[in-house]
Amino acid sequence: MGWNAYAIDVNGNCVATLQDGRSLEQMVDQPEFEIQGVIFFDATIGEIFHNASLQVRQIIGKNPDRFLKYGGLDLPGSIEMLQKATRCAIMEDPVWEIEQVQSLNTLIDWGFPPDLSTFCEYWSSRMFFQVCVEQNLGIRFFAS
Repeated sequence: MGWNAYAIDVNGNCVATLQDGRSLEQMVDQPEFEIQGVIFFDATIGEIFHNASLQVRQIIGKNPDRFLKYGGLDLPGSIEMLQKATRCAIMEDPVWEIEQVQSLNTLIDWGFPPDLSTFCEYWSSRMFFQVCVEQNLGIRFFAS
């Protein structure tokens, strides 16, 4: 079993869905080519996550976590990096409300050096968390 995450708004709703209403949680097992027609409830947030994805790609020279551009994290290593930086176990607390994300931001430590095998996950989770902080979003984790 692995863990995934997606950004949530003040009401606890996923920031993006597919046109047919499915959430990121329901898309996790779909191949990339089947994930089309993603709708963000706020187009600005969608653009910010898309740009974060492009920025990670520029930093690492390869594709980031495939869900970053949709406002989420899909790679198990991305979740591990987020747990390591925040020192929070997601199994104990699978929903981080906006206030908790803001509070964790004052304590987060990205100072550990990622190795080459986790570079993608490190930068994807770092950018995901940064966008959540800057856009006042919470984070919901789910098992897949």
